[in-house]
Amino acid sequence: PVDGVLSLANPVGSVVDKVRIGLARLQAFAKPLDAIFFEGTETTIAEHLVREGFSPVIVDSFFRPFLGGIFFDRSLGTTSRLFEFVMKMLATGSNCFPEAGISAVPLQMAARLEKAEVKLNASVQSLEVVESGNGVLARTADGQEHFGAKAVVATEGFAADKLLGRKGSSSGDDGGNVGGVGTVCLYFSAEAADLARAGLEEPMLYLNGENGEEGDGGQLVINNCCFPSTVSPSYAPEGKALVSVSLVPSGRREGASKG
Repeated sequence: PVDGVLSLANPVGSVVDKVRIGLARLQAFAKPLDAIFFEGTETTIAEHLVREGFSPVIVDSFFRPFLGGIFFDRSLGTTSRLFEFVMKMLATGSNCFPEAGISAVPLQMAARLEKAEVKLNASVQSLEVVESGNGVLARTADGQEHFGAKAVVATEGFAADKLLGRKGSSSGDDGGNVGGVGTVCLYFSAEAADLARAGLEEPMLYLNGENGEEGDGGQLVINNCCFPSTVSPSYAPEGKALVSVSLVPSGRREGASKG
């Protein structure tokens, strides 16, 4: 709450924009996940922000780089449902880096499973609902079959569409491919003392709010930068700092709708 009040004096965006951000966060926090993903009108994030009354200044200087860093799409052509989901997650807990690195996350998930088998490096070729309707059969590339009461499909859009036998978010209305998204992440070593002298020792995410949406999507621009070792000191040796710089395409990706 204190940070929210202090941000009102920040020159990025108007006070009205910041109040609307707070309201969007509260609304998303109170909204059940089922309602986020299955109820209401679905549109692009860009169209959703306009509909909610956000100014072009706050969209270009904050939402475009912030959400562009999450979805790798500065055109904000991603579904508005994921905007609400991200806002809900940000309101639910704090951002952090695992002390042992990001690989600690799946290891923690596996450790909490009871009476479960974890099979790695096995590509799933097909999913089939059994005729009785009480389970799902998964076939892997090595010819093995695995049966379960339910199946959670958590993979890239193209593979998920193929497994489910449907046209999903990775296909256009005519079944055409709208193209994928991606990012380039560069890491550098810096002296921790240099960061301190420059006033960069606080755990913050620095956004590029100046490039807007110009370009044809082929040119990479610096979208955001952070120093992970300021969040978790284990990410760099003593006296050093880890610098992380993310680049994304500057313009709209092919096939994405413009809000």
